[in-house]
Amino acid sequence: MGAIFQNLYIRKKQLSAVNTLLTQAVRLWQGHPEWVVVIAEGYASGELVRAAKKAAGPVLVFDYFDDDFFELSLCRGGKKLAGIGNMVKPKGLKQLAETFPDVPDLTKRMAMLPRCADMREQIALMEETLGLPLYTLRGEDELSAVHRSDAVYGALCRREKELKTRPNEYELTQLQALDWPASVSLKNAGAQGGAGKSIRCAFVRIGNFPGTSVCLLRAGKARADDVPGLFPWHQVHAFV
Repeated sequence: MGAIFQNLYIRKKQLSAVNTLLTQAVRLWQGHPEWVVVIAEGYASGELVRAAKKAAGPVLVFDYFDDDFFELSLCRGGKKLAGIGNMVKPKGLKQLAETFPDVPDLTKRMAMLPRCADMREQIALMEETLGLPLYTLRGEDELSAVHRSDAVYGALCRREKELKTRPNEYELTQLQALDWPASVSLKNAGAQGGAGKSIRCAFVRIGNFPGTSVCLLRAGKARADDVPGLFPWHQVHAFV
């Protein structure tokens, strides 16, 4: 199972307003000149949500779930203004860009997220754009500072350029349309609980399992025991 965690990013000048809501279940990282990273330990993510609603200014919330989903949300006064992630449609990029005025090409960079190869590259692009550590695992002694750069963004731009300028090495050829012979048609081979009509003996290919690729059909019933190693829950498709 992958990591599951949530981080809160709040400006240092706003930290005192929500400090009373934070307990020993969270820890702070202040390696950024403007932002403080509040990391929930254990299952203290509820405290981060309450702190995000209490803060008057903009805060960022980063959710990461099981190596399948992540989202960075921009909130103000308990309301979500923007959100970007691997499985959500980008929302409020203008508001996010206004929160980081020193990143003039933020919108252009975030538009490259769908073109990343995987989640790791997406998060790396966001980290180098915002200059904030997003992927943080519980138990880490100390986070490392993230410096803004063009490493990931530059690699993405070069990859896009290569894809657009590479020569076309493939061509499509339309095949002649052929009708199925009358003796070969899709019939009900017992799929509805009864034997099919006019069933002949036929071999049916089942998946790509070595030694279990064919099955003999008789009277509309698949004899799975005729195929060594075939498990009973494999679906049989009959063309007879």
